[in-house]
Amino acid sequence: MVSPRCAERRDGCGGDARGKRHHASAGGDVRAGRHGARTGAAPAVPVGARDASIVAVPPASPVESSGGSAVLRVYYHPLSTFSQRVRISLLEKDIPAELVEVDLPGRAQFQPEYLSKNPYGRVPAIDEDGWALYESTAILEYLEATRPSPPLLPPDPRGRARVAMHMKLCDLEFSGPARSILVPKRFLPKEQWIVEPMEKARAKIDKHLSILETEIQGKEYLAGDRFTLADVCYAPFLQFLPTLEVTPGPAIRSWAGRVVERPSVRETRPAR
Repeated sequence: MVSPRCAERRDGCGGDARGKRHHASAGGDVRAGRHGARTGAAPAVPVGARDASIVAVPPASPVESSGGSAVLRVYYHPLSTFSQRVRISLLEKDIPAELVEVDLPGRAQFQPEYLSKNPYGRVPAIDEDGWALYESTAILEYLEATRPSPPLLPPDPRGRARVAMHMKLCDLEFSGPARSILVPKRFLPKEQWIVEPMEKARAKIDKHLSILETEIQGKEYLAGDRFTLADVCYAPFLQFLPTLEVTPGPAIRSWAGRVVERPSVRETRPAR
């Protein structure tokens, strides 16, 4: 797989911010520490009027969108599972982009400059020549609509509808409950865990996976023989099945193994 030509910068308040280029890195949806440093520094230039510590590097090359030549800037955090969805799509589709790491521990997501991209103060978000979009599934759909090759959707209406169904169910029945377990387990000491909601979330996930077990029987991927946006939505959470302490059936285990071993998923895997 050819990795996307990406430039990376850190977006924070008062910290050291260096522009860097890379082929791929890590993913989560939390206020957590930064991932390890990467090599290959590029010249940084200030952007924005708020703080000189906000810097950017020029992207490796422009991307073509429906509006013509534009720079695609992706705001993310390497421990964010929802950010990882977008980064998987970038790699699968070989989309050039400038990756901007948002300093969540430094609360850069609540500064005016970032709130102008996403008023909810969450990652991921994208900006394309001043046009902003947030929420991971909306971003995935936009990237697919504006950069359709290689496709991450089936060609037929019924196939696309099933992918849309699975993307919705992932957020309603899987990723939401999974976060109720993963956030405390990944980022809080055990004495701060609130066990009852974690147990309820685990029961909801087990019920969903039992339904999905039947749905995926005889398939390579969730919507058939090809990796699609449905699998992209699940991928960041499938890598945490052992942490969730759920009991998936053999079809789910086989599918999850294929998904988490894809290069795009491995290369964006969070450090913890």
